[in-house]
Amino acid sequence: MASAARAYQHGATAPELNERAGRARVRVVVGRRRAGVSARAVALFKMALAVCAVVAAVALVRVELTALATETTIEQQKLSAQVADLVSANTDLELQKSEMLAPSALKDSASQLGMHEASSVETITVPEDVVAYNDDGSLSLSGSLERAANQ
Repeated sequence: MASAARAYQHGATAPELNERAGRARVRVVVGRRRAGVSARAVALFKMALAVCAVVAAVALVRVELTALATETTIEQQKLSAQVADLVSANTDLELQKSEMLAPSALKDSASQLGMHEASSVETITVPEDVVAYNDDGSLSLSGSLERAANQ
């Protein structure tokens, strides 16, 4: 409020107040000039930025590789579960096959179809095949006729 007291002195006239208000007060402050940023500091800052960029890139690559490894592990676990299910289903099918091929199961199935056990059984022996083949794998008529004549 001291400046307000100076601006409105007792007995001052209006033109004097306008003259004082028109003049600007200027104070000169003497100070030291700041030196600019050194080239070494700029180089260190740029190097620090480059190191940060490289670290960030390496971190991103590492995160991506970790994500891929996790995804691969999950897929492998799914495949392992599918393999376990298929092994279990295969075991069940083998059990069903052995039950169906059991002699008692075959007799029951045959009797349901109206079949009965034969009173006698005959065995037929089939002679060796007389068909002959050439060296290139095609059928040989002359070789087959010769084999048939020798039997």
